[in-house]
Amino acid sequence: MVPQFNDADSRRFRQGLARVFIDNYAAIPPESIRRLLALHRAGILRILTLGEDYELQREPDRTLIVHHRQRCEFDVFIDARGQKALKTRDLPFPSLRQQLLAYGDDIPDVGDDYTLQRRDSARPGRLRRPSLADARSPLCAGADGQRRDWQRNGPRRVAAGRRPTAPSLVYRIAERLSAISEYWGGEQACYKQQLSVPCTTTFNIYEVFMSHLFSATRIGQLTLDNRIVIAPMCQYSADEGKATSWHRIHLGQLAFSGAGLLILEATAVEPAGRISPGDLGLWDDETENALRGVVEDIRAWSPIRLGIQLGHAGRKASCAAPWQGGHQLALNDGGWQTVAPSAVAFHDGDRAPAELSHADLARIKAAFVASALRAQRLGFELIELHAAHGYLLHQFLSPLSNQRRDEYGGSLENRMRYPLEVFKAIREAVGNTMAVGVRLSATDWVEGGWDCEQSIKLASSWKRWQ
Repeated sequence: MVPQFNDADSRRFRQGLARVFIDNYAAIPPESIRRLLALHRAGILRILTLGEDYELQREPDRTLIVHHRQRCEFDVFIDARGQKALKTRDLPFPSLRQQLLAYGDDIPDVGDDYTLQRRDSARPGRLRRPSLADARSPLCAGADGQRRDWQRNGPRRVAAGRRPTAPSLVYRIAERLSAISEYWGGEQACYKQQLSVPCTTTFNIYEVFMSHLFSATRIGQLTLDNRIVIAPMCQYSADEGKATSWHRIHLGQLAFSGAGLLILEATAVEPAGRISPGDLGLWDDETENALRGVVEDIRAWSPIRLGIQLGHAGRKASCAAPWQGGHQLALNDGGWQTVAPSAVAFHDGDRAPAELSHADLARIKAAFVASALRAQRLGFELIELHAAHGYLLHQFLSPLSNQRRDEYGGSLENRMRYPLEVFKAIREAVGNTMAVGVRLSATDWVEGGWDCEQSIKLASSWKRWQ
């Protein structure tokens, strides 16, 4: 959506008080080109291309100064220099100038009307005219390096740039935008920090053509700053279900990643629901208080949204940590009796799980609700119900593990019944102010097992409770 401008904003743009530098060899999506041109034709942005007739030098801090002989009225500069050196070395992507000309021919080429100069450090306040020889000499080597980087590492590495050659103009001006060829995300503040020209307008160029990945989104009533979500990752580092200093360090690091949402690892709703003895839990006051300190520390230093995955391992519980082999633990070696919809072991040689009675089902459902309410008290903004990866709720869904003959087994509707009941109970307990989602394995990848068609029907049933 194009931002609205008042007269003062428009004047600042036309007077050149906001500048955006785009390298000629940044791989920009065609849709972004069209939107950029639309802004140009609407008079919101002024675009120009720089040919061979400008000079380049660099400040020690890599800050470039743009000097115009009269006044600057353009906002988007496209570095076309280097075209001569590159024309016999075809890069595997079109230049930005070529893309622009494919959509319109109304982009001016002002040639030597613009001069890139640097301030003379020996005489502050003076502009010194640099020599072209220094800027031209590494041009061919820089072009070859860009081509090799593109073929070897893709556009993100090319955009990072490695040396102060003319083709890397935009990379060194806005070094924080090293992924400009893939993403249009970032902060206008980086321009204010790195450009020695006024940049006082409130316009943010990235609101217009940034990557969809970095746009805000909503999950129910929860608003995320971007669409990057850190998925739950089991750490096997808890102490009898209680969070430890490892969680404080691990989650604290992820909280500074810039992602929109951080979801904590699979958290057991009762001790018997842990995958391993080191699994995180949220089933009593001790486990809640241990996790509270971690959450409070994250809240104190990071604005990231927090979610938690609640689950029960069912027949896949009572296992050693992966680095210890992941095998089922014996009852005399720290293991416990597992439970499942049916008395069918997960692996040959494993102890058969105990089949859950109706009373057991009611108890586990109540445990899910209690853990959800504890998560809500701790300030989590999202709950992810774990119904994937062969754990308890998935075991009810799959005909391979659910061989019950009551209302919870047999037909698809019966196999979906218990996961739907748990989801409904959590949703009613936490209300509509908290987002509730489900992790689902779409298929068992085994003939006669859970498959995509059944997943679609289940998702439709869950949607009715949102």
